[in-house]
Amino acid sequence: MKQFLYFLLLICTFSQMKAQVVVYKKTAQRSDNYLNNAWTGKDSFLFSYNNDTLMTSLQALQFSASNTWDNWYKYTYTLTANGKVSTQLRENWVAGNWTNNTRYTYSYDANSNITDILYDVWSGASWSPTGKISYTGYNAYGKYQSEILYVYGGGAYTQQSKRDRTYVNNQTLVATDEKYTWNNQNNVWVKNERLSYTYIQNEISSVTRLLPDANANWAPEDKFLYNFNITPFYLLEYIAQKYDTAAMSWKNLNRVTYAYNADTLLDKTQNETFLNNTWSPVERAQYIYNGSKEKIEYFTESYNGGWDKLKRSLYSYNNSLLAEEDQFTGSGNTWLASKKLLYNYDANNNLIYETAEDYTGANFTPVTRSFYYYNSFTVGMANRLKSFAGLTIYPNPATEFVNIRLNAAQSTTIQVNILDLYGKTHVVITQPVSTPQALLQIPCATLQNGLYFAQIKDLQDNKQQTVKFQIVK
Repeated sequence: MKQFLYFLLLICTFSQMKAQVVVYKKTAQRSDNYLNNAWTGKDSFLFSYNNDTLMTSLQALQFSASNTWDNWYKYTYTLTANGKVSTQLRENWVAGNWTNNTRYTYSYDANSNITDILYDVWSGASWSPTGKISYTGYNAYGKYQSEILYVYGGGAYTQQSKRDRTYVNNQTLVATDEKYTWNNQNNVWVKNERLSYTYIQNEISSVTRLLPDANANWAPEDKFLYNFNITPFYLLEYIAQKYDTAAMSWKNLNRVTYAYNADTLLDKTQNETFLNNTWSPVERAQYIYNGSKEKIEYFTESYNGGWDKLKRSLYSYNNSLLAEEDQFTGSGNTWLASKKLLYNYDANNNLIYETAEDYTGANFTPVTRSFYYYNSFTVGMANRLKSFAGLTIYPNPATEFVNIRLNAAQSTTIQVNILDLYGKTHVVITQPVSTPQALLQIPCATLQNGLYFAQIKDLQDNKQQTVKFQIVK
């Protein structure tokens, strides 16, 4: 139930501006598998947008045994006057007809903050309420204080879980994040987990995780520490600790150290575990760049009394766009070819084709391929495309995290949304900026390989810029 309720919107919302600019949106995508020495279809998607480039529908098709593309499922989005989604309807293709499946209904307050998300399931004749999420206590920066998850039964919504948040100086950085579950028998909220955050230059410097003890008091469980170099500002060390209740102190578990080259690009990382009161190496990674600051090589090694080769990737580019990645696996002191990924782009730098090939020991054999198609839209975006001076994103391609460096004209608050090619939001980070040059570090560990867009928005003047980057692991 909770997974369904937390299904997020597959759209990317943009503000209207007076100046005009041409943007490109993906309107179709097709994927194939290589089987029995021939390409066969796998799935494909069709995307529709309104004049403001807001997605209005997504339709999926599946390749059949009779070599035809058959309807599979589709999402239809109804939008409010200011571009917010009011309903998200899923329909499945059943016996030659589109049949209702699930529906989300969104409500907003006067500041366009979401107040309720209703989740309904089609019973065959009507919509049956199933659950909802409610948000309350928004501050001036659009951050909620309370999120409550309900399930529907017996003619009423019943509380199931909730999340309470506080913010540093009541702004955008989370200070505490507490989770509770509802006890129906005693009609009380039961503590589940509490996260407490500290910051340095608006970056997380520590996260302390607490769990309820036998007396229902918050008790320390885990701690995660982030140590930074201050000038220039970048991450130096990450440490995970566990609380020892007997010794009443924190004990080191593992850590990652980060080293950078002269261009402040990530050069090396090393994973270590704490054994016998000392840090012992477990795994390390090396990053190599060309003169354009593009990553051209990445490899990892594991430590077993000596360093053993694990994985390696070589990257080549065409006009700063990733054209090929060659992957290897380690065998003793030798790198063995394992996979090849190839990318092609159109004249507007949109990815239009990618293919994966496996190495069989003698040559490369195709495995999968995908095609992408785009339409151009003329929208009011010109003033936001140049809203930040000196904006750079690196490393690109990225693996563990991506850095966004920008010059802000004044102290403000920046929001970064990381979206995939479908317009689905994967990461949202909001950070106050008080210095002329800001560095925002975006974690990428949960992102799969592929192209992504980073939307960087100034929450004070509503200016926005979008940059493209890739994840390659």
